Amino acid sequence: MKKKGKYVIGIDLGGTKVAAALVTPAGKILAEQKAPTHLKDGWPGLKRQLLELCRGLQSAKYKAAAVGVGSAGPLHSPSGKLLDPTNFGWKAAPVSLARELSQALKVPVHLENDAAAAVLAERWKGGARKNSAVLTLGTGLGLGVVCDGELVRGGRGLHPEGGHVLLRPGDPSAPCGCGNFGCAEAYLAGARFTERAAVLIGERDVTGERLVARAAAGDVKVKALFADYSELMAAYLQDLVVLYYPEEVIFTGSFAAALPHFLPATALRLKELLLRRLKTIPLLPKLRVSRLGNRAGVLGSAFLALSR
Repeated sequence: MKKKGKYVIGIDLGGTKVAAALVTPAGKILAEQKAPTHLKDGWPGLKRQLLELCRGLQSAKYKAAAVGVGSAGPLHSPSGKLLDPTNFGWKAAPVSLARELSQALKVPVHLENDAAAAVLAERWKGGARKNSAVLTLGTGLGLGVVCDGELVRGGRGLHPEGGHVLLRPGDPSAPCGCGNFGCAEAYLAGARFTERAAVLIGERDVTGERLVARAAAGDVKVKALFADYSELMAAYLQDLVVLYYPEEVIFTGSFAAALPHFLPATALRLKELLLRRLKTIPLLPKLRVSRLGNRAGVLGSAFLALSR
């Protein structure tokens, strides 16, 4: 895809943190900033934060010609509106994010789902195959898919909300920010896994990092939680395989650090779930961590700005 010969800013906007980077047309990051996402003051506070990040990345030498924002959804990319972000805790929606930022910065601003931005980055700079799925494991669970090199969309200009596929409908131990119980996000997102683990093991001050450390140390309770996580992830990946037939599934986001504690069991269980299909078609995808680390979001958003 042809890209403009100017610098752009890519923003990765999540429910916990926001990252922004000044990026060249070749995908080189010249400067970057990260901060906790300002959500307590609603859209006005977040808007101020995004503008400060964009202005702080620029100088007399480096000016951005466009901005791409990859955000948690739901959102409507064609109109540049945030509709009702599940993990933002806002009551007022929708928000014309792209239009308002564009007016303030005097450059084009493009909005995209964060997982869609991540899979675009993986195709651009991460070595992803033309049939790939990206799972973002963070505050939420995002899904981005490319089939035959093209980004998969839903109807009406909306992005598939893969985190809200129901795995165990009505499960009271798995409340989701969307209002349902038993969504994939309620089990598989890093933040949701941690919250649920704290309730199930009856402890406070539980963090994802501590759970990973306890699993590595052989904690029986925590290892049982990861065993259940492995089973649920395998079931979710089975659904992705029969829907999209990816050659690989790439994990990114802060909770991707927990892969050693669930991925081996997930891979074995996924093979069992696909056993009959594997007798005739080689459908088993490669499962791997992103080579871009936590920069997939900003790079994908930058690619969006360069390509529009």
